[in-house]
Amino acid sequence: LSEPIRGPVENFEVKIDEKTGGFQLYLSDKLWFNSADLWVRNNGKWYSTQDKSLILNSTSTDSGRLDWGPMQVTNFQWKSSDGSFHFSTYTVVFQEVPVVIFGQQWDDGGTHTTTGNDDDTISTWPTLKIEDMPDIDRGYATWSGGMTGNIVIGKL
Repeated sequence: LSEPIRGPVENFEVKIDEKTGGFQLYLSDKLWFNSADLWVRNNGKWYSTQDKSLILNSTSTDSGRLDWGPMQVTNFQWKSSDGSFHFSTYTVVFQEVPVVIFGQQWDDGGTHTTTGNDDDTISTWPTLKIEDMPDIDRGYATWSGGMTGNIVIGKL
């Protein structure tokens, strides 16, 4: 196994695919995470990029500056294949500090979003693939308990 990265984060980078809405997270010039398919629950059913029932409609970018320094904002506008709703996601990547913010907005609100299961969520943004990375000994955690369900996955 490779040596774990210790000390300050160097060369933090987020690569965004504006054609698919996907992203990759890099630390110290090594790929740590790929994004996974986006899933959204609305109208009593699931929509996803995997089965193409959720379609990337448009992408826009903007730049600005906050207290943490300059930032690049990428907005993704999604629509359901049946035209019943729109959904937005965005990333804010800061260029001088190792920070990325992921956000979502239900442009039309949500209708019949419940899954009927406390361990489920109604959207999966951002979603990270849990996959082996041959050159990286990494750890990750997921939360459990009240308001987040009882299923725990993770590797520490």
